[in-house]
Amino acid sequence: FSTGAIQIPNLGINIPAWNIGLRFQPVPYLKEEFIKRELMPPGKKILFDVATGIGFQEQQPANGPMYHVYFLQLSAGRMLTRWNKLSIGAAGSYKEAANSFIKQQEIYPDHFFLNSCAASGFVKDDILFGFVGISLSLGYNFYSPSPLEYKFYQKLGLPVYLPAFGKEKNDRFSIGVFVTAGEFTADYVSLDLGFQF
Repeated sequence: FSTGAIQIPNLGINIPAWNIGLRFQPVPYLKEEFIKRELMPPGKKILFDVATGIGFQEQQPANGPMYHVYFLQLSAGRMLTRWNKLSIGAAGSYKEAANSFIKQQEIYPDHFFLNSCAASGFVKDDILFGFVGISLSLGYNFYSPSPLEYKFYQKLGLPVYLPAFGKEKNDRFSIGVFVTAGEFTADYVSLDLGFQF
């Protein structure tokens, strides 16, 4: 549970966890009761994804100003199974809060925009449930001059995939809500729009 840094102080829990369960069924199903259907294997096609979005974060003090985060990311991946896609990619972002902080603290004398940007590489895993997915990205900022940026970040979200009209099944638009965290501390919440081809 987390506000995603849309409102501070962020008093939520930002620690991921694994759950293990046990299921007992006293009357098991018979194999004859199942309708067996051969599933097509996952395609070997390389899938490319372009996504952009806008994020929202509040800065100190509490009830302070709301800043935007703008970003663009490109990735390439493959379906490992019919329900799992693994991708690698690169992303660039710009934080209004970083720009404001740099100017107020006079950290850099000029180039405020470039020093408020970040560039990163990431690995992303998508688990698909039909048109709905769970997406987890792990990234590293190799360019991040702003003190408000984290070197390592995580991005977790719920994308919804919309089939493109007249296109193949793998060509899809997507829209989703994501929480980006730096070292497991919520940084901002974003609305992402993507296209996969």
